[in-house]
Amino acid sequence: MDFLTKKFNRYSLYYSSSLNPSEWIIKIYCDYEHSLKEEGLTYKVYKHASDAKELRRENGTAITRAGMIKFFKDDSKTPKNSTNIDISREDKTNVLLNINYSLSQFNDIISILRYEKKPLYLFLETDGFKGGVATTEEPIEEKE
Repeated sequence: MDFLTKKFNRYSLYYSSSLNPSEWIIKIYCDYEHSLKEEGLTYKVYKHASDAKELRRENGTAITRAGMIKFFKDDSKTPKNSTNIDISREDKTNVLLNINYSLSQFNDIISILRYEKKPLYLFLETDGFKGGVATTEEPIEEKE
């Protein structure tokens, strides 16, 4: 069983007014901000993160899309998790992870995003497409 994992350290949330039960209600874009100096790849440059999976910044960092978390109405069928190729990168090697949940799980996921130590991870099992959100390893500290 193989797993795909994608690191992310920032997110943006969109809340839809759609009444269609098969459409997402909440979508969270998961992005990874990193240094361009450490990488030798070139990227297409876009003005807004919503236009592409990567936004190059003047300070020498870039924001790369790791994937999305979508929430669907509880009384509708939640779609299977999936992957797709990031077409904004010239090398076409970035795989995006799409993780889907029912709306009743939103509070649990947003609490992880808000309060857990960054970076966080999206993960997806390539055989059965089970996936989710994971934290980094954190030490358990004893207080005296």
